Parts: sequence; structure tokens; C-alpha cells
Amino acid sequence: MNTTKKNSTLELLVIAVFIMLFSSWALSKCSDKKQELHDKMAAEASEDRNMDSMQLAAELAKPPPPKENPTPPPTQPSTDKEAITPLFVALEELNMRAEPSINAALIAKLSLHDELLFLHEVSDFNNEITIEGKTYNEPWVKVKNKQGRTGWVY
Repeated sequence: MNTTKKNSTLELLVIAVFIMLFSSWALSKCSDKKQELHDKMAAEASEDRNMDSMQLAAELAKPPPPKENPTPPPTQPSTDKEAITPLFVALEELNMRAEPSINAALIAKLSLHDELLFLHEVSDFNNEITIEGKTYNEPWVKVKNKQGRTGWVY
């Protein structure tokens, strides 16, 4: 019985040594794999930074796009049907004047729903005027009526 006990202890000792050797080997393999992955990720990150730098350099080397003029120059009124903008009188009576001013000569008196053609000109300034009890601060608009008269309305 003494031999059996010695054999059992010896078997346990061999198994323990085997487990320790296997664990040591497995850890070294894992560490190698981990280091390999780390190196690979570092190389990819470096490659990405290099590509980003090259793309940035290419972008900086390109000439800037031409600047667009935010306000186009004023154009002459067109006679095309698409360029003609109709406007309609929204007051019982509207005065058409020779100049964009409340004191300018009166050209015509317009009635509610009269059609006017917008001539694509607006005054460079605003006037504050009270119409039917409400105060407005707007520019004057150049129009043409059905009789062919051209003038300014507010």
C-alpha cells in the first residue's frame, strides 16, 4: 500500500508539472500573439496617419475654388415671359409716383387688384410709412401698369 500511495503522489506530481509547463507555454504563445497584434495595429495606425498626411498635402496643393459673388450685379429687366413678375395692388387705392419718395410727382392712382409688372428694381433705402393704421419700413418698388406707365410704388 505504501507503493500505491507513492505512485499516486508521483502521478499527481507529474500531472502538476505537466499543467505548469503547459500553462507557461500557453502564456508565452498568448503574449507573442498579443505583441504581434499590437505591432500590426501600430503599423496600420502609422499607415493611416501617413495617408491622412498625404491627403492633407494633396488638398492643400489644390488651388482654392473661385469665390462666388454673393450679390449678383443688377441686371436690366428682361422681356422674357419667365422674367416678368406680376404684382397685384392689395389696397383700395395706391399711388404710383415718378420717384421713390412720398413727395414725388403722382403718375397714376391704382385700384384694388390692378395688375402691375415688377421691373426688378428696388430702392436702395427703406421708408417708414403708415398705411391703413399699420406702420411699415420697406423699400420702394419700380413697376409698370397696364397703360404702360412706369413708376414707383410702396
